[in-house]
Amino acid sequence: MKVRTVKIDGKEYPIMFSLRALMAFEQKTGLTVKDVSESISISDALELCVCGLLEGARVTNKSVVEINFDWLLEHVENDNNILTEIVAEYEGKQARLIN
Repeated sequence: MKVRTVKIDGKEYPIMFSLRALMAFEQKTGLTVKDVSESISISDALELCVCGLLEGARVTNKSVVEINFDWLLEHVENDNNILTEIVAEYEGKQARLIN
């Protein structure tokens, strides 16, 4: 299983949108994957990104001490390309599941 990375503040973080990550997102937000494909709020999009980052850290045995909603929000405020990159990875994962 290939794990992709996203650069945040000069450091590469693994990211993975596995079933486990999507289930964590559903539990935290009450939204389903179908809801995500239709429309979600910015805070829910950030929560989805956090779930993908935490899962990436889990599968690669990386430390997750700094990864949380507020940490990611702070970095996205300084570089909104981070959110764009992570959402693109999520969308790519969904496209790979369909094809």
